[in-house]
Amino acid sequence: MKSQLKTPIWPQRDNKLFDAKGQALMEVMVCGWTEDGIKIPKAFIAVDENTMEIVSIKYPEKDLIDFLKKEWRERKQ
Repeated sequence: MKSQLKTPIWPQRDNKLFDAKGQALMEVMVCGWTEDGIKIPKAFIAVDENTMEIVSIKYPEKDLIDFLKKEWRERKQ
């Protein structure tokens, strides 16, 4: 997975997950595009920094997606 990352990854800010040594796991956000060209998150993936193994996957709630779409549309006006 590490070789496929195109952008830097940062420690999680909320609800941090930690490995056995107390190090914060890294979170990768996977994005996609809606039919009308709005970039939205599709998944938040926690990755172990040393092994680059996926530890957990969270999917955004509909409320977040709706908010991001609304915000994008308001900025375009």
